[in-house]
Amino acid sequence: MSTKSAAPEKVVSRRAVLWSTAAAFAAMVTGDWMSRLLVRSKRRPSAAWFPIEIDGATDLAPGKAIGFELAGGEGSGLLIHTDTGLRAFERACPHLGCPVLWSEEKRTIECPCHAAAFDADTGAVLAGPPPRGLTRLDVQVQAGRVVVSQGQKVG
Repeated sequence: MSTKSAAPEKVVSRRAVLWSTAAAFAAMVTGDWMSRLLVRSKRRPSAAWFPIEIDGATDLAPGKAIGFELAGGEGSGLLIHTDTGLRAFERACPHLGCPVLWSEEKRTIECPCHAAAFDADTGAVLAGPPPRGLTRLDVQVQAGRVVVSQGQKVG
């Protein structure tokens, strides 16, 4: 009769577990930092692409919103008829660039990616991880036309 000896168990030290955990954490932090850097480096709409006339905006009822494309194909915007008038914002969430949506029920602008919410009048952050508010675009009504021009970032 032959007896086989069992293979020795491989023991993992606490030090190896800690180093693996630290390396995984460092990779996650570096990945997050790199993704934020890439989002910030995307081309911003140029002043030369403005003003933009928004078709159908003169018939926009209070509480409703319509999306529009920025000239040059570099993004989109959101025009909202709030209780205080027409407001327009770039549609890219400042967190990671996801397109924001209008919530007619809540009367807020929301990012579905990370549950962010923004004020419909100012674009300021109400909830979620964005580092700043939405970029607000200037809205003017000229001779029965709604015209959007370049605005400013909301802190």
